[in-house]
Amino acid sequence: MRLTILLLCAAALMCGAQGAEPQLRGKTLDHQGQFAGQTLSYRSVVEHFSLTPTRHGPLTLVSTSYIAEQAGHQRPVLFVFNGGPLAPSMYLHLLALGPKRLVLGDDPQAAPLINNPHSPLDVADLVFYDPAGTGFSRFDADANPTGYFATQSDAETLLAFMRAWVQRHRRQGSPLYLLGESYGSIRAVEAALALSHQNPKLPLKGLFLLGQALNVSSLAGQGPLQAVSDLPTQSALGWYHGKVSHQGRTFEQFMAQSREFAAGPLLKALYLGNRLAEQDRLALANRLSALTGLNTALYLKAGLKVDMATFRENLLADKGLRLGQADGRVTAPLQQDPNTDPSMPLSGPVEKAYLAFAQGFLGLRKLPPYLTDSPVKTSAQWHWGLAPFTRQGYEGDLDELMARMPTLKLALGVGYFDTLTPVGASEYLLQQASGPAAQGRLYYYQSGHMSYTSSSELARFSQDLRRFISGD
Repeated sequence: MRLTILLLCAAALMCGAQGAEPQLRGKTLDHQGQFAGQTLSYRSVVEHFSLTPTRHGPLTLVSTSYIAEQAGHQRPVLFVFNGGPLAPSMYLHLLALGPKRLVLGDDPQAAPLINNPHSPLDVADLVFYDPAGTGFSRFDADANPTGYFATQSDAETLLAFMRAWVQRHRRQGSPLYLLGESYGSIRAVEAALALSHQNPKLPLKGLFLLGQALNVSSLAGQGPLQAVSDLPTQSALGWYHGKVSHQGRTFEQFMAQSREFAAGPLLKALYLGNRLAEQDRLALANRLSALTGLNTALYLKAGLKVDMATFRENLLADKGLRLGQADGRVTAPLQQDPNTDPSMPLSGPVEKAYLAFAQGFLGLRKLPPYLTDSPVKTSAQWHWGLAPFTRQGYEGDLDELMARMPTLKLALGVGYFDTLTPVGASEYLLQQASGPAAQGRLYYYQSGHMSYTSSSELARFSQDLRRFISGD
């Protein structure tokens, strides 16, 4: 599970060397665009921040911001980052929220770069954050990079960057929001929790966690709870691939039936274990088959608990196909390397488009390598802190954060077809949360792990994000 999380949103195949390289110069340019039907004048700002956020030494962070021309001190600011644990923000930047959007199709090499009316620039200024060792951000020569390969150091670095950005741009009065995807959801919560213990405070108003990973490890390998929380995603994929009956019900009605069965008969049966009568076990296996499309014999063999890896390998085995991890709608031949996920966008085409975008739209010259591969190669290189990626997750930190900052807004976005951070995990997170965290909002998308790779779901995600920030 740790290695799986390392791969989330960091499907990179290339990495530039951090040796002698051109020195990137910052750049500010004026632009105009239309966002949600509003014409907006704004500027792009690529800039360096030289920081020493921890005892592990100095860093040079390079961020890209989009700031409205008439941005007042009360205009919201949204800090955006991907996961990894260390991955650049180019996916959210170029596929979702930036003023230009790369439209991925059947041929990623021919993907066009178009104006992005779904960018939330009409309601907030945007800051795209690349941790050191990714993008154009670097560890300085005197730094100890491995000291930054840690949940706590990573959170402290983001927080130091936020303080530096707010001070430089004189935005001490602006409401701040964090949007973190995948491991970035952990970064967002841990940075916010660290902020809650510090003075002076920053005006942090909300967290939007996309494909949250806070409790994925808590559920992994936990038998009944994992099976119960995985079932909605498995049902959604059975529906999508035509393995379950659609007759007489909508997708939403079918998903409600799956959830009801998971939290009721299935949970009770798994609790009973070997005390369950054989005729009841067979009836439950048949019902699971009807809800997912897997055959009854597989459920009987697995004790009614089929994990995601087994599900991906078996749902379309009769066609010689397995499902993608990040998006189970995407398939690959069974004989293909299972460590290669066909549903993750290749970093190569996105990186190529980003470099052209940086030179054209952002006006940058003499570019150093844009690092797309995480410098953390194995989960053992990452220090997970007090909540290691074993059976303990970070949901307790979310509860503590919300207890300390009870007015903080919380939203979770989840894709029905994401087998890495499943729908059920996010539902369970909020259902088990205490205090204000229990009031978090959950948004569902007809998508995989990245809720923005199709135009229709990007429009929904963008609208949800706008409403979250503006309070509508």
